[in-house]
Amino acid sequence: MQWAARNGYLYVIQLLVAHGADPTITDSQGYNSLHLVTHSSSIMPLLYLLHQPINVDSRDSQGHTSLMWAAYQGDALSVDLLLRHGANTNLKDDAGLTPLHWAVVRGNRVAIRRLIEKGADLTAKDGEGRTPRDMAVELKSLGAWKRALEEGGMDENGVKRGKPLSDRNTKITIFILPTIVFYLMFMTLTLLPWYTGILLAVAEFFGMHHIVTRVLLNKSTYTDSVSQTPYFAGIISGSILWVLYCWFTRLVQQTQFHSLAHLMFALSVGLCSYNFFRSITLDPGTCPKPASDEELKSVIEDLASEGRLNGQTFCIQCMARKPLRSKHCRVCDKCIARSDHHCPWVWNCVGSNNHRQFLLFVSTLVIGIGLFDYLTYACTCRCSFPIS
Repeated sequence: MQWAARNGYLYVIQLLVAHGADPTITDSQGYNSLHLVTHSSSIMPLLYLLHQPINVDSRDSQGHTSLMWAAYQGDALSVDLLLRHGANTNLKDDAGLTPLHWAVVRGNRVAIRRLIEKGADLTAKDGEGRTPRDMAVELKSLGAWKRALEEGGMDENGVKRGKPLSDRNTKITIFILPTIVFYLMFMTLTLLPWYTGILLAVAEFFGMHHIVTRVLLNKSTYTDSVSQTPYFAGIISGSILWVLYCWFTRLVQQTQFHSLAHLMFALSVGLCSYNFFRSITLDPGTCPKPASDEELKSVIEDLASEGRLNGQTFCIQCMARKPLRSKHCRVCDKCIARSDHHCPWVWNCVGSNNHRQFLLFVSTLVIGIGLFDYLTYACTCRCSFPIS
């Protein structure tokens, strides 16, 4: 059993457990099967053993838990899996080191962040009085430490950074902001000479991006948190709104002889707006998750006994069976059936339930852009060479 665990042989482990092997037996170093499978960095055998009768916080002869070993190895997947199965983030080994200390030793940013998010004590001291940050400075992994805190929404001292608005109001503001900024940009281009107007309009756009990332989201750099907001969808909706305003107040009056182009443009904008809305609001095809631990264990046992417990049939992040052609989206943090991609422009994944609407949105958007350009050209020609 322990040799199979050390080498990550999932189906050998499953066969031995089915025939009564005890995963809690330890060797001369105090390692049980859970410790050894953690050493192997094999995620599926670890998942299987975590659903066997074995203590997730069991220690070896030096007081190390499986979480400490995973953190030391920089194995972020195993760290995340152990944490979601209740591993204690603040236990200390015989040297006084916590899992966070061991994660800093390896300098894995994701492992450090997951431990911090799960409540690891940033001020815990080892036997020599060193905190995890002290070790990060000593071992030259301070960069990973700072990035982990940044991604976890904390400052360098581990204090949670606040946001000026609630999550709901932040999303509403981010969605509306591009429409307002586009108005300012167009007015700038209208009122100022082109050589200063373009520069100022670009500065206004970057100012909007700064407000979204640095002020509303309180992030120093572009991260997935921006894609989790309706920022890009707001850019699309603001663009559609001002294009419609320009068409209705300018182009319709100046190019009334192009009635067919106007009709086609109106239809394309209507279809584009409708399918844009549907692409955002439809569930893209979220895969269901087990309703209980017993159901989850049954799924794992069934897949293991069939020899199909792997990344193609089971999602470690969702802890659920994966249908064919499904994929886990790291932005939405869920598995999507027949997943195509995550599209920030529609603030949603594109999957089995909204793929048709997304294609119609893109197609009508392209057609509408072409028709708008044509009508703009016709308007420009009419204004440049007026008909007497």
